[in-house]
Amino acid sequence: MACSQAFPLKSRLDSSSNPTVNSRNVFLRCYAKGQAVGLVKNLSLMALVSVGSPSAPILEFLEEWTMENLEEISPSVIPHSTKIFVNGVWVGVHRDPADLVKTLRALRRKVDITTEVGIVHDIRLQELRLYTDYGRCIRPLFIVEDQRLKIKKRNIELLQEKDVTGYTWNDLVRRPSFLLTPG
Repeated sequence: MACSQAFPLKSRLDSSSNPTVNSRNVFLRCYAKGQAVGLVKNLSLMALVSVGSPSAPILEFLEEWTMENLEEISPSVIPHSTKIFVNGVWVGVHRDPADLVKTLRALRRKVDITTEVGIVHDIRLQELRLYTDYGRCIRPLFIVEDQRLKIKKRNIELLQEKDVTGYTWNDLVRRPSFLLTPG
């Protein structure tokens, strides 16, 4: 069977047993072979799939943080502003996107907004895209400030000894005060 061939199969889930599932076709796919296996394995080990969160808190924050709603602006403002999209819906524009992005990332790092919120600032297209939907591959990133990692060797040691310390990755993410200084 060639990789381009796919056989449609009826899903075992039907709408009578699960109201959120319509009858869908499931397709067999060719799985990675050779060197690509490592990429797939690393993704499965390092990534999570987002479960989604309400977009209302993000929208409320944007309204408080001087986002201009589309109904309230004149068309002449749009070319000089950054468009803001939440889950693909154009909700407004902002005139200082760098400060807004910095604030959103700081709130996400403090877990004032959920860590699953995706923040994409496309300077070239003058767009800020925020994602709170489910089904996205997400992964943790190391934070670098002033050319130095914020995570310390002691944090890694505590994580490796989690059976003894009870210190988990979620503790590290939720409580940045756990970011220990060396020594």
